[in-house]
Amino acid sequence: METMQFLANAILGAGAWVLTYVGLPIEPALMLGALMTLDFCSGIGRAHALREQITSRRMKSGIASKLLLLFIPLAVALAAKGLGQDWGYLVSFCVSAMILSELYSFISNIYAMKTGDDLPELDVIKMLGKHIRTALERLMDIQNK
Repeated sequence: METMQFLANAILGAGAWVLTYVGLPIEPALMLGALMTLDFCSGIGRAHALREQITSRRMKSGIASKLLLLFIPLAVALAAKGLGQDWGYLVSFCVSAMILSELYSFISNIYAMKTGDDLPELDVIKMLGKHIRTALERLMDIQNK
C-alpha cells in the first residue's frame, strides 16, 4: 500500500511540476477535470436511462480516454517549450475547446436521459488537430523564409 501511495504522490508531484514548467494555468485544468468527472457520471446515468449495458471494461475505456484528453494541452505546451515558441494562445484554445466539449457532452447526456434521444456528437479532437496543424504550418513558413 505504501508503494502505491508513493507512486501516486510521485505522479501528482511530477504533474504539478510539468504544469508549472510549461506555464499551464491550474484553474482551467481543474475546471476541465471537474467537467470530465461530471460528464463521466452523467454518461453512466445516460447509459442506465437508455438501458445500455454498463460494464467495467467500458468504464475503464472511458476513464483512459478522458485521461489521454488531458494530455493534449500538456503535449502542445511541451512542444511549444521545446521549439522555443510562445503558443500560449494555442494551449488556451485547446483547454477552452475541451472545456466546452465536456460541457456539451454533459448536457447531451442529461438530454438523452430526459428524452431518450442523443444529440449530435462534437469532434473536438479533429478541431484541435486542425488548429495545431495551422500553427505548425505557420511555424514551417517562418523557418523556411
